[in-house]
Amino acid sequence: MCGVVHVPITLNVPIILFPFVPVPVPVSVCVPVSVIVLAPVLPPTVLLTLACGGSLWGVPVSVIVLAPVLPPTVLLMLACGGLSDDNWITSPVAHHTRSHATIKPSAEPEAGYAPQFTMVEVLGPEGVIMVHRHWTADDIMKAADSLSKPGDIGRQCFGQELMAFVQSCRPTQAELRRLLMIRLGPQYNRIDRGWVDGDVRLHLPEWNAPPQGQQDLNGPYREMIRGLIERVETAYPTTINTDMIAACKQRDDEPVADFPLRLTCVHTDHCGIDTPAQRAAEPGEVGAWEAHLRNSFLMNMRKDISDLIRKNCIGYSRAPLSTIEEHAKHHDTILGKKDARRERQRADTTHQAMLTMLHTQVKAVLPEVTNTPLHTYQPDDWVLIKDFRRKRWSQLRWRGPFQVLLTTNAAVKTDGRATWVHHTHCKKAPETPPQD
Repeated sequence: MCGVVHVPITLNVPIILFPFVPVPVPVSVCVPVSVIVLAPVLPPTVLLTLACGGSLWGVPVSVIVLAPVLPPTVLLMLACGGLSDDNWITSPVAHHTRSHATIKPSAEPEAGYAPQFTMVEVLGPEGVIMVHRHWTADDIMKAADSLSKPGDIGRQCFGQELMAFVQSCRPTQAELRRLLMIRLGPQYNRIDRGWVDGDVRLHLPEWNAPPQGQQDLNGPYREMIRGLIERVETAYPTTINTDMIAACKQRDDEPVADFPLRLTCVHTDHCGIDTPAQRAAEPGEVGAWEAHLRNSFLMNMRKDISDLIRKNCIGYSRAPLSTIEEHAKHHDTILGKKDARRERQRADTTHQAMLTMLHTQVKAVLPEVTNTPLHTYQPDDWVLIKDFRRKRWSQLRWRGPFQVLLTTNAAVKTDGRATWVHHTHCKKAPETPPQD
């Protein structure tokens, strides 16, 4: 147990520090430490012998350090192997502050060491660093539920999903094996081979390879993931299921812009043809995958839109899928306007029908109009008409008399007036009409 510790001394000689002896003015000196001896352990005679240059169990002693002098953390570090040049301290208190602390990079794992943890990014003193966070059984179960099965979505989609998962969650090889074992069940034995000896983990936050000349610490991890995806693609060959493609129909409320996305996913999983890197731009560049997708798009979309495309798009059977989609969007817009106009007409018709029904119901509860006249005026009678336009109180209230020409149940028509007069605004004139 050898090392170097900075202790406050004034003489470069072997020292015995007793609790009752005051420590002189400190001077920082590096002194090798051989054995830690606590005061209550050895008797004073042994301490004196050691201070005079003796040895303990055959080991020479340079300094005897008592327990009250150094803090327990320093004593523990010395007892566990001493303090080396790379693991040093200066003052037990002043130099252990956050501003004076020195953060040193972690050492590379020894041979045969397999860390079992998930690497996550945290903010360190000099940027983003990787720290470990242990995965519990619940974490693995939840992560397994988030992954699809290769047989359900196809090998290509599963490979893309697995690559996105490992870049996000960064599981180790051991944890990834447990996760796939839970998710795939008995089918896990199809891919349970070709694993790297020991465990492999992600060392740096950057997934891609570093610039040339720098050590690629994440290279083994990336190679392990690529090998796993290749084994998955080999174990789950692409299957053809035309029934699933034929069952993917456009819904009545589904826009044309959304239907190709859903159809493309189903077509990619069940057509049995590898997806090209990019789609064709000209009719002569259309491949087998895009040709099958174009035909499925024409057959599975709404019949009215499909009929318009077949009628108006010249060469639709050889055109790329992008051209068919543009025609479909255009006709969907035109039909949408017609549907909106038809919907407004239907709404107007429904509104008129509701008003008619309401009028019938209201009319049924209203009292019937009687045919009995509300007055006794007859043609050739003389009546006075009330004047509502008086400006002064002294003006006459009644005008007339006027001779009745026509009558209804509630009004009379008089000579010399163009309008009808309600019977409540009339009264009979005196028996003797005025002479001309």
